[in-house]
Amino acid sequence: MNQKKILVFEIILCIFVQVSMYLIFHFIYADAFRIKFIIILLTHLIVITIFNWKREINTDYPKLRWFTLLLVSITIVVFIAYKPSFSYTKGKDIIAAQGYDNIYNLIGELIIKYNEELMAIKTYFQIMTKPGKGLDYCGVTLIPPESLAQFKDIIIKANNHYQSLELKMLIEKVSDAISKNKWLIHYGI
Repeated sequence: MNQKKILVFEIILCIFVQVSMYLIFHFIYADAFRIKFIIILLTHLIVITIFNWKREINTDYPKLRWFTLLLVSITIVVFIAYKPSFSYTKGKDIIAAQGYDNIYNLIGELIIKYNEELMAIKTYFQIMTKPGKGLDYCGVTLIPPESLAQFKDIIIKANNHYQSLELKMLIEKVSDAISKNKWLIHYGI
């Protein structure tokens, strides 16, 4: 087996572990339990492998890299050792008790339907020195207090159409941020 195939296998293995962990965290534990550090390490391993591709494939002895196997093994062992013994419903209760709301069910149809209005909102991407418009669907969006009323109006309009508990919760969260003159953070979809 040549080194290219081995590296592709390692990348696929890391992606498989990441996706599996995400699905388990989201659908079994309602995002109340995550091993972010290890997922970040797996992502960095993939990126470093891709950046060093030419150097990695030029080897006389094709083999699996020991740190890939170690990292995947550590991920599995840490998950097994620290996995909580609660259900999805209990996970949602834990998040609510910590003062957080998971509002993941803001469906794609809503985003598409209100895209023009969302794109008119003044926001910042990642940090306050990167102004933007609308929501960064794959990254962090900071919504300043002066844009929250406009954002709330869009969500109210959407809720009038969809009658969603998640949208009601979002309206409450935005109203709370407006009353406290706080920023709202959107972590992507």
